[in-house]
Amino acid sequence: MGILQKNGFIQSNAFGETKIAGLFATGSVTMPISGVPEAIYSAQITGFYVGRLLKKYTIADPSGRFPFFPREANWDYSLQHDIEELRQSKDNISN
Repeated sequence: MGILQKNGFIQSNAFGETKIAGLFATGSVTMPISGVPEAIYSAQITGFYVGRLLKKYTIADPSGRFPFFPREANWDYSLQHDIEELRQSKDNISN
């Protein structure tokens, strides 16, 4: 596939993109420097980048609390209405 380097790490750019379209790699599989801070940093950068790529398919949380957390752009695809229906059915059972 051409993404493995000679040292065994996966080759990706600063945003986690590999040579294979749609395949991202991040963390200790991509760099010889390992550790939790490095893994968190690279995962966060890759996550933000993928979120921007998905922007045309998703929207941010409308509350503004988590602008980086994408969700479905269409209410029909959201799990939120299922959660609300469950909550209402629980309330009806307990009454």
